[in-house]
Amino acid sequence: MNLLWFKSYKTNIETLREHGRVVAGRTGSNVAEVMEHISSIESKIVTMQSAEGLSRLTAAESTMSSHLENLGPRYRRQNHSRCCGVATLAIAWDLLGKFNKEKLLTVEEEMFKISKALNENAIKQRGMVLEELFIASKEIFGSLSHNLTGHPHHITKEVPQSIECLKETLGNHFRDEKRSIMLCNYNMRLAGQGNW
Repeated sequence: MNLLWFKSYKTNIETLREHGRVVAGRTGSNVAEVMEHISSIESKIVTMQSAEGLSRLTAAESTMSSHLENLGPRYRRQNHSRCCGVATLAIAWDLLGKFNKEKLLTVEEEMFKISKALNENAIKQRGMVLEELFIASKEIFGSLSHNLTGHPHHITKEVPQSIECLKETLGNHFRDEKRSIMLCNYNMRLAGQGNW
């Protein structure tokens, strides 16, 4: 499997400690407790580069159930601290056909121009709620005027309330044969990503 596009976002220990101090300040915990909590969460993560991660990727590739080679090179982190939803829309835009021959990624600023539903000033001040993401997705991917493939995509909005529901939601989506997009809003604590 070719992972040359993948860039690790591992950070140095001093940056990690700074993040720990910020979280400790916000939660009223001490830095040592926060660092211990982060370590306990990270110890359970299966990374793509680990033996287990590579084994899973190879198994998925052999059964043709992996979308990583298509998704991976189009993934990017958000540029603005409150634009994760806009970055998600840009990834979907690139995946569904806009991705150009030069393989340039669509940036957040372009998505604000593509969608009339996105209020750039408001989103950069407070972030985006799931309903705004849903409305923008319906406008961009559900309408014939912006559609990249000639037919509208099925857009769903899901808010799972437990880790079991999250797993079931993801499983059902990926087993479905329809060309569709799923926007899934979940609590970070629910997915084991921390309690802050």
